[in-house]
Amino acid sequence: MNEPLRPTNEHEPIWLDTTPAAKYLNIDPQTLKRKREDRKEGFLILGIHYRYGAGRTSPIQWDVNAITKVFNYRGLLYRSTKKEAELVGA
Repeated sequence: MNEPLRPTNEHEPIWLDTTPAAKYLNIDPQTLKRKREDRKEGFLILGIHYRYGAGRTSPIQWDVNAITKVFNYRGLLYRSTKKEAELVGA
């Protein structure tokens, strides 16, 4: 079976604060925060998908281009795994 396309770094980063980034990605801001790697269900990587500001109260910024790519990749993996499971069960 063909493996889904992996994310590439073809696009320049677009760094947005949490609320505008969530709006851009069409998800809830809390969902975005839950996807950080330091969370149980997280897979977004510090320094690649998000970054902290210089101060303690600085907002988290998100690279929406990189996040879009990883969301798409994970969606493709989920769908291919689900399809394989359906074929095995058939």
